[in-house]
Amino acid sequence: MAEHTLEPLSPFTSAAALEQADAIELEVPRGEPRQLLAAVAAALAARELADILRERLAAAADAIEAPGDDEVRLALAYRLSLPYLARDASIKEALADVEPLLDGMDEEERVERGPVLGRAAAPALAVDLELLKDEGYRFVATFPPEGSEGIDVVGKAAAWLTIA
Repeated sequence: MAEHTLEPLSPFTSAAALEQADAIELEVPRGEPRQLLAAVAAALAARELADILRERLAAAADAIEAPGDDEVRLALAYRLSLPYLARDASIKEALADVEPLLDGMDEEERVERGPVLGRAAAPALAVDLELLKDEGYRFVATFPPEGSEGIDVVGKAAAWLTIA
């Protein structure tokens, strides 16, 4: 039976692209490149439309001369914009509440509690939780497909709901 995977909400946030971006060491020059990364952070904080965010990411990726294919370049610009996002007043309070929790955890606890703490990052990532919740309900309501008796429905649905 084929394993189903979900596409990431944004191509530049796919696990593979972010992993490649994490491996790239790049010093961001002062001036326009940093301003463009700050503009990406502002778009994330303001939950701008995907097209606007993509334009800002592309401009920032060009300015920092990000290597790699389009997906990796955008992922690198996204990753480099996160410190600017952390300075944004709209999420400072949420991050301040989470930081002490993370500092007090060992690696095993972070893995165990990460999904719950990930909700604190949702405002920074501009994830539409209501849309995801609706999609989750729709998936569960239509799973399993007709003719697939004997499948662990609860296990499959739980796996799908925890993929993100």
